[in-house]
Amino acid sequence: MEVIYYLFIGAVVVAAALASLAIWAPRITRVRVAALALAALFMPVAYAQMTELLSKPKPMSFEWYERASEEAVVLGINLDEGRAIYLWLRLADTD
Repeated sequence: MEVIYYLFIGAVVVAAALASLAIWAPRITRVRVAALALAALFMPVAYAQMTELLSKPKPMSFEWYERASEEAVVLGINLDEGRAIYLWLRLADTD
């Protein structure tokens, strides 16, 4: 899970570099503001996409798309006595 932070930082650096190129280019102000807004919108979208592409079990707080799912099959369980219960679930109609 640690690798997602490095990938996200890389994506933010690339988005910031592209936004700075667009901002400092000799363009009209509307185009520069639009470039800055698109760079700002890119960051949460990149993070959401990276959490979906992990292909590993992930925390329940990262599951946005299937939040309303009513049924799931329990694939595995891990008990951490007195602290937590970890479940590995397969949601209905997913691979």
